[in-house]
Amino acid sequence: MLKYKNLLVLFLFFILFIGQAGATEVPFDVIWNPSQFLDCVKFEIVGLCVRGHPPRVGLKIKVWRPELLVETVKNPGESVVPFVGETVSSIAQQSLKSLIGTTITSGSQETTQAKLQFNEVHVYDFPLKNLLGLFYGGLWCMGSFSDWGALGFFKYFSELDFMEWRFGTMESIIHLPKIITNIACVSPVNPPTCMRYWGPIYPRTGFLTHQSEVVGSAGDVFRAVSNASLISFNHVKIFPLTWSAGRDDKVMMLFPKPSGCLTIGTNPLSWEGGRTSPTGEYLWMYWRRVSCCIL
Repeated sequence: MLKYKNLLVLFLFFILFIGQAGATEVPFDVIWNPSQFLDCVKFEIVGLCVRGHPPRVGLKIKVWRPELLVETVKNPGESVVPFVGETVSSIAQQSLKSLIGTTITSGSQETTQAKLQFNEVHVYDFPLKNLLGLFYGGLWCMGSFSDWGALGFFKYFSELDFMEWRFGTMESIIHLPKIITNIACVSPVNPPTCMRYWGPIYPRTGFLTHQSEVVGSAGDVFRAVSNASLISFNHVKIFPLTWSAGRDDKVMMLFPKPSGCLTIGTNPLSWEGGRTSPTGEYLWMYWRRVSCCIL
């Protein structure tokens, strides 16, 4: 019963979202495009399982579930995500002003090195994640979700994590052994401290050296989601994630031009062409592999 109640709640958000799509920064079909998303789900029945009291036999399934919306922007407080632009701007600018005594504009964030990328990143919950279960007859691994714009909807803003996202002081101390291995990231076969073709994971700051702005955005998405985890104690979170990002997770570009699902670090030659944003703003979906027992 609880499962179907959650689906009903999600459906109501779905209807609400459609009704207000005209006022959004990006069209509704950018945020909710089942035909595109279903290619990433990879629904799989892997066997039988036992659950409950008394024990009952069910089906064990595995799916890729869309967990998060993540955007990268050049100006602090900017947002392309529907309904939350004013809230994001207020939180970001007020936090920066309290930290450094002034607001920051894009001019303050420009980098002088052509290959040095920098982005502000905002990590949000994806409240519609369980609606995909409707396409599988309700056979779905239900995930917790927060209402659109509620406190739990906001996970991580790089503006709130000002010191670590820009300077990485604690990152450089805590993860020094991993940072030392960054030289190995230039090799296609590199250690787990690298995002394969996208560069090193550590330090998890907003600065990433790569010739592609698109890849710089993707890399900052992974770093920000990693920072949003509860165990990343040196980073400031709004509502921490209870799971940790991993190199086997996937991302999907939603804006400015949709991509398929990409494993973290996928060779840019196979996907980044024609996807550079003229405004430097990008919106991504973050996917995670989950399994569950369906009775």
